[in-house]
Amino acid sequence: MNLKLFSYVVITIAMLIQPSSVKADIRTMYEQGRWSMSAGLNNIGVQTCMIGTTWPDGRNLSIIWFAGTSWLTVRISKFGWDIPRNIHPQISFSFDNRNPWTANSNTVTPSMIEFTVTNDNIVNFMHEAQLANTMVITFTGSETPWYVGLSGLQDVSSHMINCIKAHDTQPY
Repeated sequence: MNLKLFSYVVITIAMLIQPSSVKADIRTMYEQGRWSMSAGLNNIGVQTCMIGTTWPDGRNLSIIWFAGTSWLTVRISKFGWDIPRNIHPQISFSFDNRNPWTANSNTVTPSMIEFTVTNDNIVNFMHEAQLANTMVITFTGSETPWYVGLSGLQDVSSHMINCIKAHDTQPY
């Protein structure tokens, strides 16, 4: 197992099963349109910078950076989902009908899946997202596509990038 994958697995497992020894203190720092940027320490004391949006029906989309990592974690959740742990739904993101980004996700909880955007893809992924007006997320299975308005994302993601720069101590 390579070091990047190992680090990802350790952080994810620690966030899910470790008793909270640190009280999470993540606060909304900026909002624009339906998007918000939040930052602070998660429940295991790791600096976190994230952007996200929610829907009234219980859907949530977050793009998260954890200090000490070189990737972004994209989390998608919906109230009422009941996804078994061993299922890895394929996700497809399309910005303004451009070529889609695809990923096999991991099930975090029965109502949440996640995948990572690796270091070599972060700039292109965020650039496409910032320039687009809409994003369509498609799923395997019976979930209908999600249509996401991106108004406000450019400003919010700029605040996230500043947060990452302020807390990133990696020598790369």
